[in-house]
Amino acid sequence: MPGIARITDVVTTNHLCTLNTTCLGASINTLAGGLGVHCSTHQTTSHTYCGVEDGDCGSSEGTDCVSHTPTLGIASPNVFVNGKAVGRIGDTYVSPPEGCGYITTGSLTVFVN
Repeated sequence: MPGIARITDVVTTNHLCTLNTTCLGASINTLAGGLGVHCSTHQTTSHTYCGVEDGDCGSSEGTDCVSHTPTLGIASPNVFVNGKAVGRIGDTYVSPPEGCGYITTGSLTVFVN
């Protein structure tokens, strides 16, 4: 089972403009390893991506770079915090461009399905 995601855990963006960002939103009353748990509908820290016209995560065209804060879309199917599915290492984000970015670090002591 993957480790649970928390605020400040690393997110790989798949963007050439910004390779990594962090989990931003988190529960204020449920902690794992002393950090708030990152859940569905929570976002990443704002970062840039390129290729706005075609939604290409891997575009190298610097002229089309814009900032965005994608929302966690894929999360645990059966573990919830405050009614929201919890994020785990490997879960992905939705927001134009859809499917770009996934959680790469998380708790080393709390694991969820």
